[in-house]
Amino acid sequence: MSGGVSSLCCLPVSAGAGQRSSPRDHAMHAEGSALSDHGATVGRLTLITPNFENNSLGRTFCLWLLANELGIQTRVVGIKGNMLWAPLAVGEFAVDCRVPESSDAKARLELVREHVRWADLVIAVKPLPTSFGIGLTICSEEQRLLVLDVDDPDLEVRTSWLAWYERMARWALKSRYRDLLRLRRLARTVPTIISNPTLGQWYPGTVVPHVRPRMLKTAGMTDGPPTVRFVGSPRGHKGIEILRAAVEELAPRGFRLEVTADPPSDAKPWESWLGTTSLPDGLALVAAADIIAIPSHAGGWARAQLPAKLVDAMIAGRAVVASDTPPVRWAIGSAGVLVPPGDAGSLSSALLSLESVDRRADLGRSAENRANELFSVEAVAPRFGSFLEDVLTASRRSESAVGEREENMVTKSNDRRVLIAVLTYRRLDSLAALLVELLEQEHPADCTVGILVVDNDPDGSGASTVDAFHADRVRYTHERQPGIAAARNRALAESGDADALIFIDDDERPVHGWLGEMLATHERFGGVGVVGPVVSEFESAMEPWVEAGQFFRRRRLVTGTPVEVAATNNLLLSLAVVRAWGLSFNEKFGLAGGSDTLFTRQITERGGRLIWCDEAVVIDIVPAHRLTRHWVLQRALRSGNSWSRVSLFLGRSVRERSRTRLSLLAEGGVRLTGGSARYLIGLIGRSDSLQARGARTAARGGGMLIGAIGLVYSEYARVDVSGRRRLSRIHREPSTDSSGRVGTVVWSGAHHG
Repeated sequence: MSGGVSSLCCLPVSAGAGQRSSPRDHAMHAEGSALSDHGATVGRLTLITPNFENNSLGRTFCLWLLANELGIQTRVVGIKGNMLWAPLAVGEFAVDCRVPESSDAKARLELVREHVRWADLVIAVKPLPTSFGIGLTICSEEQRLLVLDVDDPDLEVRTSWLAWYERMARWALKSRYRDLLRLRRLARTVPTIISNPTLGQWYPGTVVPHVRPRMLKTAGMTDGPPTVRFVGSPRGHKGIEILRAAVEELAPRGFRLEVTADPPSDAKPWESWLGTTSLPDGLALVAAADIIAIPSHAGGWARAQLPAKLVDAMIAGRAVVASDTPPVRWAIGSAGVLVPPGDAGSLSSALLSLESVDRRADLGRSAENRANELFSVEAVAPRFGSFLEDVLTASRRSESAVGEREENMVTKSNDRRVLIAVLTYRRLDSLAALLVELLEQEHPADCTVGILVVDNDPDGSGASTVDAFHADRVRYTHERQPGIAAARNRALAESGDADALIFIDDDERPVHGWLGEMLATHERFGGVGVVGPVVSEFESAMEPWVEAGQFFRRRRLVTGTPVEVAATNNLLLSLAVVRAWGLSFNEKFGLAGGSDTLFTRQITERGGRLIWCDEAVVIDIVPAHRLTRHWVLQRALRSGNSWSRVSLFLGRSVRERSRTRLSLLAEGGVRLTGGSARYLIGLIGRSDSLQARGARTAARGGGMLIGAIGLVYSEYARVDVSGRRRLSRIHREPSTDSSGRVGTVVWSGAHHG
């Protein structure tokens, strides 16, 4: 059985639902129902299980135990499976399961619908189409509250944790994958309970862990070489092969291994394979074990799954050795022995440390005490009942508000049109990976979101990558004019009737929720633009000199903070204002950089606000060639150069530009001098950090100086026929500015593309 609990989701209820009797009335008048000491307010509960025949039924059993403790009548329904999973095929739980007898799909759905109507509240176990999917539809039609139970990171394993190319292929070829993404989005919009805190990274909510009834005490085996038991389903991520290798090292000392699975072809003499067991038999095996082993690998389900057999072992007061995954670490604390996932040697050493029966007994008592606090039915049921009561109370209070909100959503449907612009130049793999991420982004129901790819490669190399997606939401346009400013302007021109334009670079990846956070911040704070943080990840190790300078640690601010200037690598623009002010990106800055700096400074100098949104994070994938001191200093030089050029351009008169030029010369000189001094101090003191920061400050100062005297450093100059940028080329660019702004001298810097 997997280990997570999911979330409780309250679906919007139609206006007529406000006329129903309260959940407490249902509970009091339901036939045979009774309120326990915990004061449950729901009388009838229906659990929708995704499959009667596999271990997903185990989590359903946990919820049934809690409902039973609270005195809630409970029925278990589902559309998949013709018989009960063997470990739970007997007992009171089996009596409450309504396994469908008909093979007709419509008849199975009607059986679920019948029990949804019967219930005051419905819980869908796992955010899967066969539980949450049908629960959403039927509960909406029948005006019932729906609770979602996420018992492991199943959806993440099938979607966001896949490699980008696999996600791209599934998006294009499998409609089921797109259905899972829809359910994943809906799962995050509802109140949630989770089985362990790790799941909160993807499904924020209240922790309601797996539960077990207290067990009768069973004496462990006699002192001497212990038997290690693995009880449960030996799926791939659980690392049975690691456990077998660990016990093999200890077999000469008399250690034995017992596993509840059928024997493999290479079974060893010290191994006993017990076959599949029922739940009562499995619990008995746990309760009589010397050592319970919970091995696993580090990835996949193990990242966020709480093994139910760990809970069984702790409740039974058994000594536990487990792989150190975040959910296991939270559950067991110091009441067990933890080892690195996938490490047979460490597992073997840990098992050997429990050779003494006294040591096993001490550890077992600690585990039992912790389990009684965290996982016993008596401890968890009050929290579960309080949560259900809170959901029902909140629903009653908000029914009229929900009706109003739904009415408003109808009138505002598709009010906001959002276009995400991706500017690209010969980064085909990176572009494909980004498009996968963008297509999976969640957005409010009242938004229509499109994606525009602006290809600045003269050969149009990005067209085939975009075509491969076959996605109506993705458009491609080819901008042949070289320069990033021309590409940005093409995005503005192609924005049509969009209300907002969001720029993101083709070598970036938005985190989950990025788009929603951007739009929410804009709606909350207004402003002409919203700016989000960029966090760097690296393709390879950076030079120690670069690491010492910490050059890739960018600023982070509190959401709602106004900022003066922004890049277009994570920027939302309100197009109504941009159009009204006639703003565009100055193409004189296209190959030298700085057109985004100029654009955003024009906004703030006109009184427009750029608002920071710290939650709208994008990940910048930094290639190896940028992790060198050469690139860092080159970028600092260009940054200083662009700042001076932009500052001079914004001058409104000859006198103002003259004052600005003098100020830039002074500031550039101070930076160059101060940075050089800092570098020398670092050189004498053998401090990489001082050397690196000093050199970068000096480079930026130098860039400001050459910009102040009219030199242009063209970082983005295209390669010539030899495939290299020219080492240096200086020429005067005649001014076409009627305001009297002087022309500039252009210098293409010495660096490779």
